[in-house]
Amino acid sequence: MAATYAEAAAEALDNPPHETNVPQNKVPADQLEKLKKDAKDVTDDAIKKVKEASEDLKKELNELEKEGKSLWAKFISSVESAASSLKSSLSDAGATVQSTASSALTTTSKELQNPVVLIQALVGAGGIAAGYLVATERHRIDFDNKVVVGVHAAVITGLVLLDGYLFNTYYPKYDKKTL
Repeated sequence: MAATYAEAAAEALDNPPHETNVPQNKVPADQLEKLKKDAKDVTDDAIKKVKEASEDLKKELNELEKEGKSLWAKFISSVESAASSLKSSLSDAGATVQSTASSALTTTSKELQNPVVLIQALVGAGGIAAGYLVATERHRIDFDNKVVVGVHAAVITGLVLLDGYLFNTYYPKYDKKTL
């Protein structure tokens, strides 16, 4: 027996143990050839199936690409149609606005030749200016005093009634449309 651990290890390497019960896995030559042939057939069959699947996939992708192009063309056509429709609608609306504005301008220019209408416009502008002044000076006006509110209401009512009377009396006399 070995005296040291190193000597025991060296002796074990020089004399490996012999096992007699290890099975030998040797395949006979005819069976080996049959296994090789079967493996080649399975491999060839798998390659053939992969190629067929690849061809089918390519065909399917081409069809999807064509359908995609078709759908894209339909979408573009739809957008172009909608844009054309919107353009014609806006054009028609613009023409309507233009004719209405032109008609309103013509009517306004004829009406402003009547002095009664011109005076009404000036009184209206004065009323707007007075309303603006009241709005800016409202902190100084005592709206709690009923006399102040009553005077303002009476002045406004009197001006509206006077305007109505003068309009009904003098407007037909100066109307350019009836001449």
